[in-house]
Amino acid sequence: MVTGVGTLGKTYVVKEYERFYYKDASVLCFENYAGMIATFLKRVMESSLMRSQIDNNSGGTTVDTLTMVRMNQYLMPLPPLEEQKRIVSIIESLLNQLAT
Repeated sequence: MVTGVGTLGKTYVVKEYERFYYKDASVLCFENYAGMIATFLKRVMESSLMRSQIDNNSGGTTVDTLTMVRMNQYLMPLPPLEEQKRIVSIIESLLNQLAT
């Protein structure tokens, strides 16, 4: 899930075991048809690549918005599944080291 109005691009990964409901049109919900690792997608959404695309291309009249049409136009890296796992593992390890 990605925020689409206000603070754009904030992500939340819904776990498979979670019962989850949302009723807000300000949230974009992505189905994982590509088989991406959700944590990898979250990290991509937090990257400077995505941040610059969102900041430069997500306009609105009074409030900036992020739409599915715009999201479909953004560039996003999609490495093979094993590489996604490796990238997530390295990022998580580095973040754990920074936290200690």
